[in-house]
Amino acid sequence: MTGAAIAAGRSSVEDPFTHVTRCADPARNLAVARAWSAGIETAAARMGITFEHTPHARSPLRIGYLSSDFHDHATAHLMLGLFAAHNRSRFSIHAYSCGAGEGGAYRRRIADDCDSLTDLAGVDAGAAARRIHGDGIDILVDLKGYTRHNRLDIAALRPAPVQATWLGFPGTSGARFFDYIVTDDIVTPPGDAGYYSEAFAVMPHCYQVNNDQQEIAADPVSRADARLPEKAIVLASFNNTYKLEPVMFAAWMDIMRAAPDAVLWLLVNNPRAAKNLRRAASAAGIDAARLVFADMMAKPRHLQRMGLADLVLDTRIYNGHTTTSDALWAGVPVLTLKGTHFASRVSASILSAFDMPALIVESLADYRAQAIALAGDPARLAALKRDVVARKTNAPLFDTGRFARDLERGYAEMWRRYKAGETPGRIDIASLQDR
Repeated sequence: MTGAAIAAGRSSVEDPFTHVTRCADPARNLAVARAWSAGIETAAARMGITFEHTPHARSPLRIGYLSSDFHDHATAHLMLGLFAAHNRSRFSIHAYSCGAGEGGAYRRRIADDCDSLTDLAGVDAGAAARRIHGDGIDILVDLKGYTRHNRLDIAALRPAPVQATWLGFPGTSGARFFDYIVTDDIVTPPGDAGYYSEAFAVMPHCYQVNNDQQEIAADPVSRADARLPEKAIVLASFNNTYKLEPVMFAAWMDIMRAAPDAVLWLLVNNPRAAKNLRRAASAAGIDAARLVFADMMAKPRHLQRMGLADLVLDTRIYNGHTTTSDALWAGVPVLTLKGTHFASRVSASILSAFDMPALIVESLADYRAQAIALAGDPARLAALKRDVVARKTNAPLFDTGRFARDLERGYAEMWRRYKAGETPGRIDIASLQDR
């Protein structure tokens, strides 16, 4: 159906986010995104709204972050430390919140750490774009892409002279209204530039920001509390169930077959998923009782609980993103298979920035073999966990201040190029000096 729609010049039934969860072909990802963005651009053009943009030399540079996730959400978990870490002598930080009913501690913290937070929930695209333009935003950073409750209709009106996409959607927008995508050389190798409508703004380590002050609950969680066997090797995947697919699940069953003392610890948010997964395990000859399902709980308590796992098994087409960072923050190693598109290479990027490349494999056979070897060697797993804990304090992945400085160099270069009348092009942030 998607192929027929693209061939006919129409947008596919599946949206670009659904598409990247099942298709690891970056060329096909771009075709789907372009078809969808064309519809958004057409709708924006019908509104007849245009904005004038004039380069200026004022300081600080005004950065706008546009999202519907300024609440207890994975994006806010990752970004929470960034807003305060920005250098206020050079950058003024403004959040534009589009999520209905957002509130709670995350929202309050973000509001406190930004120079302003404007509520655009329910505001039509034209009025929202006029507000952003009226605020004099120089660089607008969309944090949603094609994920749920996005406001690409606002970005399509070009309220800011420079616009970038980052963090929320692991792939190209296919749109002409974004100049840059904030990325890194692992999730988007240089050779993939032709599959992106945006120019690459390449972070030196990982494109994904992390909060190096994220709270882990102090009260310990026991295996009995988590309904885990005391003596078992605990293999875990806390990814959302839409990331679970037959090829990797079959590999997990092979691993379980080779490691009879192991259990597979999963987080599912509905009883149907648990029933389906138990049935699939039984069909593979694995006792369904060896699948243990974790309950949803508050993030600090969940991070404390994650430490009970011995090894996290990453998913294949759509990796753990926040989930992989959470596992490392909780002190648990993650084994990943590096794939062929953005969404399937994120854990490889995270592990590289955590200085643990040995946990990145290039084939499903190597993934299976390494997981089996680790599951059969408790002493090696224990040493790996100690290594993860030791690296938290010095690996680039969990240095929010360093990430902020790198990102700011990228913003400054985007603005310099705009002022100079240059066409957006690849930015290698590691090579830049502070401006």
